[in-house]
Amino acid sequence: MRQLLHDKSEWEGAPFPCRKVPEAAEYAVAARLLDSDMTDLVESGLLPKTSSGRILVGDLFGVPKSGGKLRLIFDRRPQSYTEECVRWSWLPAAAQLGRIVLPKVKCCEAVVVI
Repeated sequence: MRQLLHDKSEWEGAPFPCRKVPEAAEYAVAARLLDSDMTDLVESGLLPKTSSGRILVGDLFGVPKSGGKLRLIFDRRPQSYTEECVRWSWLPAAAQLGRIVLPKVKCCEAVVVI
């Protein structure tokens, strides 16, 4: 993955993540995520940092879901900012191709080379 990263000198403009977990609930949310194996603890020395020392971490927010629940979203824009865009990512996802309607004499094939 390292070959897909921009040079560290370009990381300074990385955005800050959307942070919507109230400070009072932060510990409870972290404990719940750890208990359900949705996250893991990582030494801070392993986290990506800008050349000025700012740690580039994502954060959590929720969007309303049916039944009065919240859909948990992880905002990883700070990390995404450090990564190169790979050419194949501009292709549609396979799930998007499922509703293609073609005439009977036509076919659709896709080959992904990594």
